[in-house]
Amino acid sequence: MTINGSTRRRAAPVAAKIEWYVLIVPMRRAAIPDYSIPPRKKPPGTSIQGHDFPRLNGPHKIDWRTAKADGRITRSPHPQRPISDTTMKPTAPDSQPKQRRFQFPPGLLPRIAILLSLFVVMGALSALRPTDPIWRVDQYQWGIPRMLLQQTDQGVAVNWSNQLNILRQSAINIVLGTGLTLVILTGGIDLSVGSVLALANVAFVWTSIRWGFAFGTLAAMVVGTLCGWLCGIITVRGKVPSFISTLGMLMIARGAAHVWSGGQTIFLPTSALAVNLLPLGSALGVIVLAAAMLNGSRLGRSIYAVGGNREAAYLSGIPTDRVVTLAFTLSGTLAGLAGMIYWARVSSGSHLAGDGYELYAIAAAVIGGTSLQGGRGRISGTVLGALMMAVLFNGLNVLGVQENAQKMIVGCVIIIAVLADRSSQ
Repeated sequence: MTINGSTRRRAAPVAAKIEWYVLIVPMRRAAIPDYSIPPRKKPPGTSIQGHDFPRLNGPHKIDWRTAKADGRITRSPHPQRPISDTTMKPTAPDSQPKQRRFQFPPGLLPRIAILLSLFVVMGALSALRPTDPIWRVDQYQWGIPRMLLQQTDQGVAVNWSNQLNILRQSAINIVLGTGLTLVILTGGIDLSVGSVLALANVAFVWTSIRWGFAFGTLAAMVVGTLCGWLCGIITVRGKVPSFISTLGMLMIARGAAHVWSGGQTIFLPTSALAVNLLPLGSALGVIVLAAAMLNGSRLGRSIYAVGGNREAAYLSGIPTDRVVTLAFTLSGTLAGLAGMIYWARVSSGSHLAGDGYELYAIAAAVIGGTSLQGGRGRISGTVLGALMMAVLFNGLNVLGVQENAQKMIVGCVIIIAVLADRSSQ
């Protein structure tokens, strides 16, 4: 017997009815609780316990006599004991819900302790006076811990200028590390932020000299945003790993900065207000806005979801490509802001600015607890990681350690910190 199209059309309604009565109806009936079962018999003088009765918070055992006497229940679940009214009144909670107390994010307190310990250790070591050669430890002398104190005409006082210098040194790393945190949370990486900083720095100084600071600020932000957006588009649309796309942008931005500046350093005087206000104010504003975005916005939750499981986030309706592109764009925008902060510190624009800063920003994020696999990390941890590196560099500068030796020491400290964090988890 051949089955043509008309036979299929006639058989389709029959098959649908069979599926409805054989599969769907029994399943729905099984999901409806049956209250016709009589309760268990109890000895005289004891209350009769009812069966499970559905409530908003799940099944709950109810003493029907006590509940009816209190006025909470006005409908019996058993037809053998009818009650006139057919409504059920909500019950008052037995106790008030416990108020949630503030809790520090996991891993934040240990990192604060490490930062304070590092500050104390470097402050104590700054009291040493190394000799030449440096390995003659027996000839070292002790003096005032220059990282913490300073000698004045009135005596010894706290070295507040150095503490402010530590905060200014950490500002660029905090801004870049915040952008890297957003990208790493999505499961990507951005190696171009150091070169984008140089390009934005040259654009800011070059434009400010000709048309003023307002246009210079606009130029730096547009350049950084455009570079980040291009990295995101290439990564998402071109299906290129973020490591490769941002590595290419690193070379392009560095070469563009060299061509724009003509290979020369462009000087632009700065003011005392810009030296202190721009780094510290920018870093503080970035911290507040980024933390609020990650913890209290739909975009922040989407970033965590994409980094945790991108396929599940896509199936949940999250526009994963748009979220990844936006994360790279924000990272580029923050790199443009870091280019302006760099000018405030050195009063110049150079194609050599920000060399290797992308590695310091990644280190700050990883030391702060951000997972390179994505989906785990906090802005507060990145800030602590950047402060740790600033304290370490400042202490080594006060001790007079050479730059190459500083990089070796900081590299060892980064590896040890990450290994300790992974072992604690």
